[in-house]
Amino acid sequence: MNPHDFSDQWPVITARPDFSDTTAPSCPRFDDVYFSREGGFFESEHVFVRPVGFQDRLAQCRNPAILELGFGTGRNFLTTVAYFLKYGKPDAMLHYVAFEQYPLDQTVLAALAQQLDALSS
Repeated sequence: MNPHDFSDQWPVITARPDFSDTTAPSCPRFDDVYFSREGGFFESEHVFVRPVGFQDRLAQCRNPAILELGFGTGRNFLTTVAYFLKYGKPDAMLHYVAFEQYPLDQTVLAALAQQLDALSS
C-alpha cells in the first residue's frame, strides 16, 4: 500500500476543459478561459511574475517559496521555473506549492504539453 495514496479518502473531481477555441481552453463549469487569449505565458509574466519583482527577488533569495491558489494549466508554474532557472542563484532550491480544486487529468495535461511542443518547434 502506498502511504501517499489518499484516493480512497475523498473523490478527486477533475476539470473538463473545452478546447474548441484554439487560442485558449475554457472551463464550462465557470464559463471562463484558463488564460488570456492573447497568450497564457505573457499573462503569467504580466500578472504573476513582474508585479512582485520576481527577477530581483530570485537574485537575492536562496530558497524562494511560492504558494499558488488555482494551478489551472500550470502556466504560472512553468513561467516561474523558467525565471528561476534564468535568474535564480546556482545553489538555490525553488519551493512551489499549488492548490487546485478541479485539477486537470493526465490526458489533458499531455495534450497541453503537446501544444507547447508544437509552439516551441
